[in-house]
Amino acid sequence: MADRKQDTGVRGAQTVDVLWAQLVRALHRVYPGEARLMAQWLLEEATGISRMQRVVHPKRPIRAPARAQLEAMLQRTLSGEPLQYVVGYANFRGLRLSVTPDVLIPRPETEQLVEQALERLPATPSVRVLDVGTGSGCIALALKHERPEATVVGCDVSQAALRVARSNADQCGLPVTFVQADMRQPDMHERTDGPFDMVISNPPYVTMDEAPSLPDRVRAHEPAVALFAEDEPLQYYRALAQQAGRLLRPAGQVLVEINEAYGAAVMACFRDHGLSEVLLQQDYAGRDRFVAARRSGGAPAQPYTSATAR
Repeated sequence: MADRKQDTGVRGAQTVDVLWAQLVRALHRVYPGEARLMAQWLLEEATGISRMQRVVHPKRPIRAPARAQLEAMLQRTLSGEPLQYVVGYANFRGLRLSVTPDVLIPRPETEQLVEQALERLPATPSVRVLDVGTGSGCIALALKHERPEATVVGCDVSQAALRVARSNADQCGLPVTFVQADMRQPDMHERTDGPFDMVISNPPYVTMDEAPSLPDRVRAHEPAVALFAEDEPLQYYRALAQQAGRLLRPAGQVLVEINEAYGAAVMACFRDHGLSEVLLQQDYAGRDRFVAARRSGGAPAQPYTSATAR
């Protein structure tokens, strides 16, 4: 019985080296490919001990309150709760953002969406961007962080998500406006104070048929309203396309993250609603993941580049 306790917890560990060995062993049983990375994240959050400090001072004593906190965090992680919710934050393009079960955990694919937006945004200092379905605010805040002269607005249907986004804006010191709005409602333009040079979105795009294939820690813990497109996988893309005439300035752009199974369908939807220059792009894994398009009218502005900034 004592051996089982040692395998699944860290209560008895008195020094860093013993605690580290027990922590990695416990995590390896559930997350063999991520155990060491997860262990260091938990260790640093509970005790403040960095990787270098762990290596240089292996016999450093660990106080009982820190051990108890780490034990509680470890058990939550072993139960399947996402590590980002356990520690309370996620890293996104250099920003530390609070995350709760009210918002999705930011993904690497969404970092790539921001990267594409930065490449496509016009160079004008008065550029305006709307992030639809902002969640934690990760897209809006990253764009403001990397294009500080831009006016950035984020919207979401969830007041709980908006509270997280506003808290993140305050913590990061980034002046982004967050408002409640539903892209499927006709007052979207008025609520968000459009028009914009770019509308960007990572909307719900997982179909209900795909739900059983999701990892348990995603399906059981992340907000369903932000994950699932319910019975109509194109509803949010269709809504954005229908509103593009009011949300976008002439030659303004829409850029969205998509379900890899619906690339052609999203492109057709955008074309059917009068958008032009529709482009499908892949993520770093080679999967169809992003669609960009442009509203007709006006001349496309010069894209923003480092040379433009100089």
